[in-house]
Amino acid sequence: MSMSSTRGFTLIELLVTMVIALILLAGLTSNFISQSNVARTQSDRAMTSEDLVLASQIMRRELKTAIGSTVAISSPNTTDLVLKYVNVDLYAGAFWYNHPASTGGRLGPGSLCWIRPSIHLDPPTDPLPASATCTGNDELLVGLDPTAGMDVYTDTGTDPYTWTVTLKGEFRDVDKQVRPMELKFSIWPRNRR
Repeated sequence: MSMSSTRGFTLIELLVTMVIALILLAGLTSNFISQSNVARTQSDRAMTSEDLVLASQIMRRELKTAIGSTVAISSPNTTDLVLKYVNVDLYAGAFWYNHPASTGGRLGPGSLCWIRPSIHLDPPTDPLPASATCTGNDELLVGLDPTAGMDVYTDTGTDPYTWTVTLKGEFRDVDKQVRPMELKFSIWPRNRR
């Protein structure tokens, strides 16, 4: 066999093929990374949304069955917000935003603690005694906005028993920036006194 009868690729042809393959590989990799970031953002957003919806459902259920005249809002300090209530069995409970760790809160800022109805009050004078604290297994939601994660107000003009609650969570977008998410709902106790 002579040298002229064997045919192969030249070095230039191999280099051109490698450059084209690397360009295609780089394009596929960047597309994969982009899709991965979008999926992570959608997952984070969905998880925040699910947490807010779950917390709102529990709050709605508990506060709708409360005795209307016993639902009260208090702010023990500038960052905490407590929504107190007494259920129809005359047990006191509360939803405590930014529950301080020093009084039993597990995670502090950005958390919503549900103090389950466990203190019997008869008659239901103060919806929640000062002795009530949130134990570690009563934590309802974490990852709320640490400065304005829960807002509660009542419409004093038309119906003082209608409460509007706003829960504000946070998620990270594709650019890893923290973005707010908000869920607002109204509740009214069915059992008014």
